[in-house]
Amino acid sequence: MKLRDLPDWPPAGGGAFTGGDRFAVYAEQVVIKDVQEVVKDRVSFSGVFDGRIVSYNYIAPNEKLAGKVADALRASLGKNLLTVGDVHIAAE
Repeated sequence: MKLRDLPDWPPAGGGAFTGGDRFAVYAEQVVIKDVQEVVKDRVSFSGVFDGRIVSYNYIAPNEKLAGKVADALRASLGKNLLTVGDVHIAAE
């Protein structure tokens, strides 16, 4: 299966913002920067859009898939979020 086939992929971005900030409308506008942690079924990672850091929390269907999502993201640092959706991961 492809990452984009997982439920709720891609997750919505978040983080601090100020008045006048722009927000990514399309996944190809965000470049994967880092994977911070995997806790149970949650994968926390960050991306860059318009020069600022955007935080993401993806809740995977289970812990094993969360680890696979994190591995796919780590292997895709510097690529955009849309491209990461095309990465194949083993289905459970």
